[in-house]
Amino acid sequence: MLQLKNIIKDYKLGDGSVQQALKGISINFRQNEFVSILGPSGCGKTTTLNIVGGLDHYTSGDLIINNKSTKSFKDKDWDDYRNKSIGFVFQSYNLIPHQNVVNNVAMGLTLAGVKKAERIRLAKAALEKVGLGNSLKKKPNQLSGGQMQRVAIARALVGNPDIILADEPTGALDSETGVQVMEILKQVAKDKLVIMVTHNAELAQKYSTRIISILDGKLVDDTNPYSDEALEKDQAKPTAPVIQDNVKKKKVAMGLGTAFALSGKTLREKKGRTFITALAGSIGIFAITLILAISAGMNDYIANVQKTALSNSAIKISETAYDIDGMMTVEKVNLPEYPRDANGVYPHIADAQKEIHNQITNEFVAYVQNLNANLVTTVEYNYAAKMNIITKNDAGYKLLTTKGNSALISALAGPTSWYDVSSQILSKRDLITDNYDVLYKTTETGLPTNRHELTLVVDKYNRISTATLNALGIDYTSDLAELSYETLTQKVFKLIPNDTFYTYDGVKYVQPDKDNNEALAAKFNDTHAETLQIVGIVRLKNDDAIGWLPQGVIYSSELTDYVLKDAEESLVGQAQIADHDRDVVTNNAFTNVDMLGRTKEEQYQAALKNLGIIKVPTSISIYPADINTKDEILAYLDAWNAEHLDNKITYQDISQVFINMLGEMINIVSYVLIGFCAISLVVSTVMISVTTYTSVVERTKEIGVLRSLGARKKDISRIFNAETIMIGGLAGLLGVV
Repeated sequence: MLQLKNIIKDYKLGDGSVQQALKGISINFRQNEFVSILGPSGCGKTTTLNIVGGLDHYTSGDLIINNKSTKSFKDKDWDDYRNKSIGFVFQSYNLIPHQNVVNNVAMGLTLAGVKKAERIRLAKAALEKVGLGNSLKKKPNQLSGGQMQRVAIARALVGNPDIILADEPTGALDSETGVQVMEILKQVAKDKLVIMVTHNAELAQKYSTRIISILDGKLVDDTNPYSDEALEKDQAKPTAPVIQDNVKKKKVAMGLGTAFALSGKTLREKKGRTFITALAGSIGIFAITLILAISAGMNDYIANVQKTALSNSAIKISETAYDIDGMMTVEKVNLPEYPRDANGVYPHIADAQKEIHNQITNEFVAYVQNLNANLVTTVEYNYAAKMNIITKNDAGYKLLTTKGNSALISALAGPTSWYDVSSQILSKRDLITDNYDVLYKTTETGLPTNRHELTLVVDKYNRISTATLNALGIDYTSDLAELSYETLTQKVFKLIPNDTFYTYDGVKYVQPDKDNNEALAAKFNDTHAETLQIVGIVRLKNDDAIGWLPQGVIYSSELTDYVLKDAEESLVGQAQIADHDRDVVTNNAFTNVDMLGRTKEEQYQAALKNLGIIKVPTSISIYPADINTKDEILAYLDAWNAEHLDNKITYQDISQVFINMLGEMINIVSYVLIGFCAISLVVSTVMISVTTYTSVVERTKEIGVLRSLGARKKDISRIFNAETIMIGGLAGLLGVV
């Protein structure tokens, strides 16, 4: 049962005044009857219909549905009421143009949460009732006016609502078609309440069971009134349950899938416009992607510059170092700079370069090993491991190691021994593979993977110096003809263990004479000798690559470990460890202070090192991961010095000024790019917002239809949000492409 109790409806006008559309209308409606509302234009007929349908809300009074007041109804209650209890038939049909006939009819069921198969079945049945069972797949623009109105009636009936509201259903039809529509509504009114607003008094008289006349917002006539007493009497009668045709209606709510499906059909219907809109929106997105691409390229380039700058200027900690900070400190002078009127020069005493000795202890090594691995590219621990290397060439056998300070000799005259041209490969292998090309290899990688493998490093011209070749014992011709890769990889070196290399003569341990070819041959061919062979030749990829490796040969850490262990466990090594008074190789006694100014303990430690017995690294090289982590590494080292005042470590860092300048440049570039990104993002957002607003304005009829079918405001928003997402996605794709 439906009741209007003293309904008043006021509209506020733009000038602040109020216009009263309904002035206290009270009407009771029977459960099934055909009611026509007559009256001139502007009398309040459509307003009454919209209030009954929940599309408009009364100012005062009450709308009672099945004996329940609607005064406390919220938006979701009205949406639910329209979806489940009301069916609308409009004068202009209000079909959604991009949906076919069956989908138009099923739209209300879609909002009600009915499963797809069920709603299609019910929609087909409703269309068959109005004589359109053969037009399911047609679009509204393929139908006549009468057919479209019948589709609208089928849409109103498909959910089996209690009330059908028809607003001038024959107003746009010819008389013959109008009669057909009225006949359908007459049949519907046999078991439902049909309320029709019309100007056609003749049709109303012919088909309606009750005519209500409204004038100036007031009820002026009712041909078949339904009194409160009659209504109460009918409500007391037992009534049969309403048959819902197996439609299981859920709470009205449009799912995301439905929203995207509806939006997708709309966009496909307007392909050209969708593409142009997406193209316009892509301009802002294109700007963002372009800026991001430029930013990524600059970051890659700057990162590469950073690595290049840092590759040869790692934070180095050596047993012997120099006070770089002191060298770079600006001297305070009480004299004017660049004097114009000077008549002479001022003598001054220049500070000598200060040499610093670091004591690298096991405790400090452990401290460095605890450094956060994310802060560094790699940390290399270098040991002055003594290797007894013999090779064979055209002149016979050659001892490649020499006794004495080869580093000093190398600095003055170039490389002269194995020490000067060999080094341990970096532990982080990708630093090698990323920056070096393998020119030739006899193993899978061409890099040292065990203690028997070596790799030869050449310069960018595929050259290797004659001094390096001499130090490696590799023969070459006087005209410096090319050496083939095969020739180099066939070169064999032998590492001689200490117990094989040194011979005890009853007094001291003697090493073979470098000019005694027979003795060297015996060592070379001894079964305990370890074979070393070049398995690959590498070269820096290009000028932008990072030169991690010096020219010469590189070997694995396994070889270093083997040599250190052999030195300590050998007979000569054990003899020297036990003897603190003399050098077991030279048989020279340690003095309190020798000619080099070394103490007795220092002489003892030097003798151990000459045999390759080394407990701690002679130097540590820390390679920062990037420009930002270097400060954290330095702070970490400074923290050690703060806690160990008696054993401070001096490190070398000569690239700090360059790094600071580069960091400042990066910050400036970042700010500029962020600004461009922000502007582009605003442009893109405004473009999509304008597009969405335009779409809403153009589709007010579709929005009204969806609302009349029970769609919530958030459902309408969801449809347009889905369209925005899809257009934005297409715009993004176009922008990226």
